[in-house]
Amino acid sequence: MMSQVLRRLRGDGPTTLLTILVSVATLRGLASVVFTTTTTNVSHSAEPVAAPEAGIAIDDDVVTYDQVQPILRKHCLSCHNESQARGGLSLSGLDKIEAGSTSGDVVVPGAPEESLLYLVTAHLENPKMPPNKPKIPARELAIIEKWITTGLAKELGKEGNESKQSESDATEEEVGSGSMQGMQSMLSADAEESVSAKKTANTKETIETSTVSYIDATPLPQANPITAIAAHSTRSAVVVPGLGQILFMNGIGKESLKAIPVAANTITILSYSRNGKYLFVGCGTPGDWGKVLRLDLDSLQWDAPIGDESDTPLCMSESPDGRFLAIGNTSKNINVYEVSTGKLVHTLKKHTDWVTFVSWSPDGLLLASGDRFGSILVWEAESGKVFTNLRNHVGSVTGLVWSCDGDELFSTGWDGTLRRWDLHTQREVKNWPVHTKGSHGLLSLSRDQTVSAAHPLVSYGRDGRVRIWNLDGGLIAERSLGEEIVATAFSLSSDKRQLMVCDASGSISSLSIDSDNRLSEEMSSLSVPVKKVDSEFTLYRPSAPARLASVAKSESNKVAVSPMVSDSKSDSDLSKNMEVGNSVPATWKSRLASDLADSQRALDSIELSRAQLIESLSQIEESAARLKQLIAIQEARLKQLELSEEPK
Repeated sequence: MMSQVLRRLRGDGPTTLLTILVSVATLRGLASVVFTTTTTNVSHSAEPVAAPEAGIAIDDDVVTYDQVQPILRKHCLSCHNESQARGGLSLSGLDKIEAGSTSGDVVVPGAPEESLLYLVTAHLENPKMPPNKPKIPARELAIIEKWITTGLAKELGKEGNESKQSESDATEEEVGSGSMQGMQSMLSADAEESVSAKKTANTKETIETSTVSYIDATPLPQANPITAIAAHSTRSAVVVPGLGQILFMNGIGKESLKAIPVAANTITILSYSRNGKYLFVGCGTPGDWGKVLRLDLDSLQWDAPIGDESDTPLCMSESPDGRFLAIGNTSKNINVYEVSTGKLVHTLKKHTDWVTFVSWSPDGLLLASGDRFGSILVWEAESGKVFTNLRNHVGSVTGLVWSCDGDELFSTGWDGTLRRWDLHTQREVKNWPVHTKGSHGLLSLSRDQTVSAAHPLVSYGRDGRVRIWNLDGGLIAERSLGEEIVATAFSLSSDKRQLMVCDASGSISSLSIDSDNRLSEEMSSLSVPVKKVDSEFTLYRPSAPARLASVAKSESNKVAVSPMVSDSKSDSDLSKNMEVGNSVPATWKSRLASDLADSQRALDSIELSRAQLIESLSQIEESAARLKQLIAIQEARLKQLELSEEPK
């Protein structure tokens, strides 16, 4: 901080006619010290360096990367991410920012005026970023500037620009005395303590690595489809997402619930670890960030989060030895992390669309992944190279299951087919239709989720049916539940095998499976607490100005008027009394201010609702476009099949 000030005092800063006022107050009993000076040098840019707007204050003495990361995610990561690093620049991590772009470094610790990242976002240099958009808010620019000035050098393990640092130190010796040097050492110590405190207070890892306890389940406002479910491999324990919680249903068929809070907006995936000691929770904020949390089921301790994704995870899979976790999402990449340390081991880049499913082979040598386009890639786990590419699905791949020997792979998807692949010949062996409206997923009736003659396949789909298949495509059993089935899990306890089925209505059904792999007539249900809340549209209505006319007639006579959004009579009365020459009561000022505030809140409420409706409409239009594309593909496929079946 002192070095920065002295650089500006000497004229190294980029500002023009800027008065720098630095006040260091009450530092270990020292009085405030104020330096005021005016610099006259001209910046390299025609515009002055952007400063925070009036009323915007950055209270933190040291800004860390954790505080800057949300700003970069919001404005920059759509173009500068791992899968799409335009200009060779990725802003997805501190190490990537340090690596710079194809043009060189983008940040210079301690010198925002030399950091391209700050200059282009502040529109001080070309190309102005974000492209074809307004400059990002001044407060966010100020946070980036202060991070480069204060926190960046510490986080990169550097002291900043050596030449400038040596010049600053020399200037400090000339200007400062012994007491000034003592104060500077105190400032350095305090800044170091501040960085440590900020990291402890602000990182998600610190919040999420705390011990938690069971709490009461919060009822859902309405019954929603349950899109994620996990069942323990040896216990009667089922887990589903709740409202900012994980709901533990201990005892299948019972309604006793326990909940664990989760600090995330959305929970997308749930999975028990292979050894049954942990629960993996894929969560985050859509379009902003995503992580996988790991909960120790014995101690109820959150371990350090795994991953640092730019969106919520769509799929994940733990390696057979429990060492690695593969995560796929909308970035079209698969990130493989070491579970114990959270270290990124591989980033697998070959998919052309969202990665929708990942699955490790039983020996852990291969990793299979499917995407929304219908491609299946099989990777060598150690090298991260593509082993083979399997293409035949039309539409998203929704399920992958390995054979117990790892020689075959079974897949299903939105095209409603189940396909059997031979990994030795890298060809499709057989395929058969399983669900007319598309298949939502595939699993095995085995503890390790591999398929064999004794542990057949289970498919579930949009037609509301659950079907059990042998390896050659023979139907063993089926059950219709009416509603579209969106998620299932297999539960194996000491006395029974059960299939947990979630449908689009939000209900969870438990189907018993006998020794012949057939679905018995016995069926029970689990209930998620729902407390319906009447829909309300919050609108702040300003008080009618008509009461002001009443006050003008008689200060003591208070007339109660029902709040209205508009009142033409009161408007005319108000205008008449506001004419030049008419006296205005002093109490009108506060009442007018109150009415103005009410009107502003009403406008803000309406604008927010309008923005939400526009966003919802955009999502609906996008979904409609995708459905039209899928329908066209399915019609073409059906036409092709009809032509192939015609007698020649």
